Parts: sequence; structure tokens; C-alpha cells
Amino acid sequence: MSEKRTHKAAQRGIALLSVIALLLVFVIFAGLAVIEMTRDVTNVHNEGVSNRALIAADAGVKAMIVAIEEAISNGKNIPTSVSFTYPEAVGLPSVSYSASVSSNWVQQPAPSKSPQYFKFYLISSQGQVQNGLGRLTRTVNVIIRAQSDGSILDASTYGSNQWGAPVWYTPDQRINGPVYEGGPMHVDYDDASANAIFQSTVQTPNTPVWNDTQGGTTPTTAADWASIISAGQSAFQIGGNPIALPDPKSNFIVASEAFEGDANMTTFPPLVAPKGQPQCAAVCINAGPAESGSGAITSGIYVNSSATISGASAGNIETFTIKGAFGTYTVKVDFTGAGTTTVTKGGSTATYSGVPSGDDGSSGNGAIYVNGNATLMLGTVIQGDYVLAVPDAGGFNNQITLAGAGNLLYNDKTKDLLGLWADDVVLTTTSKDVELDASIIAGWPGETPKDGGLYNTWCRATGCSKGDQGALTLYGSLMQNMRGAVGHFTSLVPPIHTGFSRVMSYDPRLAANPPPFYPVTGNYTIVAWDDQGQ
Repeated sequence: MSEKRTHKAAQRGIALLSVIALLLVFVIFAGLAVIEMTRDVTNVHNEGVSNRALIAADAGVKAMIVAIEEAISNGKNIPTSVSFTYPEAVGLPSVSYSASVSSNWVQQPAPSKSPQYFKFYLISSQGQVQNGLGRLTRTVNVIIRAQSDGSILDASTYGSNQWGAPVWYTPDQRINGPVYEGGPMHVDYDDASANAIFQSTVQTPNTPVWNDTQGGTTPTTAADWASIISAGQSAFQIGGNPIALPDPKSNFIVASEAFEGDANMTTFPPLVAPKGQPQCAAVCINAGPAESGSGAITSGIYVNSSATISGASAGNIETFTIKGAFGTYTVKVDFTGAGTTTVTKGGSTATYSGVPSGDDGSSGNGAIYVNGNATLMLGTVIQGDYVLAVPDAGGFNNQITLAGAGNLLYNDKTKDLLGLWADDVVLTTTSKDVELDASIIAGWPGETPKDGGLYNTWCRATGCSKGDQGALTLYGSLMQNMRGAVGHFTSLVPPIHTGFSRVMSYDPRLAANPPPFYPVTGNYTIVAWDDQGQ
């Protein structure tokens, strides 16, 4: 009996030890689970705090961009840094940001030495969250780029034409780039259409005037918005700051760059040659008569009175013919190698090294300025980078007329650029189906709503006198004061179209690569964003 009791006692001891061992294992696993849970809670907390710091850093970037834009708008120096601490109701946490300009490059032309602004800025911003467990920071680096006036496909201060009539966006249009209108915009949409009018973004500070061809006015349904803008209602921004036409000083800069190759002479044309140099009464290069100069070309081309210009491209050579009361000049721009420019007037010929094309540089620039009215002949083919400008400011309401037959084309749509800058750009052609390869600015800030735009001279308030001229295709961009009339629908049933139908096709290069000396809106866009971590 004793042996049996001993055996049973041993079994009970083993069972007890097993239970104790299992309890120990359970306690260990429970402890590990608690530790892991604590770690997870801490990680979640830290991640939340880290995200708050990242949001603060991003807010710092946006605050720095606003500070840069406001400084430019007011003609002030760019601030070196901005900082802010968010107010808290009671105690911790404390959230703050500090942002600064780390670098800048590509200086923009300016009428004075100070202040100077740049096309690109590198902003470094640090967001910080201070709480009871310590301090967490996140740093981001961002590159911003000045928004060129060419970065908007279709921009206008007003939504009416030279006759004061509203210009409607219609269901048959396909606008494949950004749109801005001071307004009020007039949008005629068809909610049964499978294709949207606007293929990119729209910004307008005022509520549009809507009309649904199927009946109704204000868009409310998904089908309504799908027929208006392909990216949906969120891409149609109503409100925000208006975008202004370029300051006339920017136009003066083009004149100075064309005349002598810098932005120093900002009194309005006619410009006067520097002391010791011959006065230039006709076509000028390097601040002197183009037909008698020599050496390296350091300017653009300045024409001291109204002129008619045509251009032809052959091989590596662009040939401009400039005619006026002063006679006829031929300017041959040869892009072979480092380039040469040959100017001929009658029996006089001058040869320069370098070419008047592209941005400011030691070998000339692409500013072509006519101190008067300019006529640019259709049929012109452009090789190189140029801006053709005439005086565009109050009291200097000059025009660029597009005359003759044919198109205005780039020799190579991937390389060549042309800007047209005037108070009005006027079509006098009777041709049908015309294409314009150009980025156009027409008008100046504060101008009357019935002036400053691209328009067809054959159109009146009641119709256009040359019948149906087909499509006017603009490959590039257009910024104007009014929405000039290029065509007209009669009120007959069915309606009859006269003049041109407007076809807008965005040149995507213009966002980063506008024509030479093209002004900027004063706004900046983010082109690169890098999270540096904690």
C-alpha cells in the first residue's frame, strides 16, 4: 500500500510541476504580448506625432511659397525664412514649422538691380512636434518653379469680346490645357455628351454662368460635371486670387533686351543709343545700325518703327525679311556650329558671330521688338526661339497683325518657340483652317473690357463677313484681356457659323520652357518634393 501511495504522490508532483511550467510559459507569453502591445501603441503614437510633424513641414513650404509670391507682388526682397508655432488650448503638444530658402537659380530679367527674383527656389522646411515624450521632427526639401504666363492654355481677364458680348465655352470644344478666366465664365454644356469640354483644370474667381443644352443651368449631377471637365468637379476651381496680365515693365524689358542685350533701359521706346554709338533709326543690333555692326551679337533685334516681317526656314538657317518705311532688311540666322548672323540692307552687309535666338546670353537673345505696329505674314516658318513684341501699355496700344495666307508654323515642334506680345493680335487673313504655333499675350492690366485680345478683323457684333473660315487652331497658349471674337453663330435655326471656330491645343513645353523673356504670373508651382525623414 505504501508503494502505491508513493507512486501516486510522485504523479501528483509531476502534474503540479507541469501546471507551474505552463503557468510560467503563459506568464512569459503574456508579458511578451504586453511588451509588444506597448511597443505597437508607442509606434502608433510616434507615427501619429511624426505625421503631424510632416504636415507641419508641408505647411511651412506653402507658407514660404506665399511669402515669395507676396514679396514679388509688392516688389520686396524675398524673405530668408518663415516660422510659426500653432496655438494650443492647454499645454502640450506644441506644433511648429520653420522654412527657409536654401538656394535659387535662373535669375529672371528685372528693370533694376534690386530686388532680384529667380525662376527656381529650393525650400527646406522642418516641422516639429513637442510633447510629453520628447520632440519629433520631419524635414522636407521642395523645388518650386515660377509659373510662366505660357503655362495656361487659355487665360483671359474678362469673359466677353470686343463688342461686349459673352463668349461661351461650348460642348463641341475640347480644351486640353489649363484654363483661367476672370469671368464671369459662360459655359454651355451637354450632360448627354460623353466628352468633356475641359480636359485639364479650370480656375475662375467668379461663379460661372451655366447653361445645359438638355435643359437646366447649374451643374449638380455627376453626368453634368463629366460633360464639363474630365477630371471632375474638384478640377474646376471657383474662387481664389485673380491672375493679372503682365506688368508693362516686363514689356519694356523685351525692348531693352532687343536693343542692347540687357534689362537696364526701361524708359519706354524709342530707346536712345548709348553715348559714343551711332543712333539707330531703323533695324538695330547691339544698340547700333544692324547693317554696319560686327563682332559678337549680344542683343536681339530692335526695329525703330512699324514693320512687316516674314520668316522662312531652310536647313539650319532662319531668314527674316523686315520691311518698313526704312526699306528692306534681310536677317539670316545660321545655327550651324556656334552660329552666325548676317544682315543685308541694299549694298550693305554686316556679319556677327552668334545668333539672336533664345534666352539672354553672351551670344545674343531672341527678343524682337518693333517700336510701332508689326505685321507678321502667314506662311512664316519659325526656326529658333523668339518673342516678337510691340509696345503694350496704356497710351501705347500697338498691334501685331497676322496677314496673308497660310499658317504660322514651327520648323520643329519639339525645338522651336515663338511668343507674340501686343495690345491686340489681329487676324486679317481670308484663308480657311489656319494654324498658329505661338504663345500669345494681348492686353495690359487695367485695360477696358472691350480691348486687348486675339480677334478676327472680319467679325462684327452680328457676324463675320468672310463666310465660314473653318478652324483657327492655336498650338501654344493665349493670355488676353478680353476674349476676342474670331467667329460667330447666327441666331437662325439651324444656326449658321461665320468666321473661325476656336480650337485650342496646349504646347506642354510652355510650362517649363516659355519663349525668351516671357513674363511670369507671380505664382509658383511645386515641381519636386522630397521627404528627408526624421
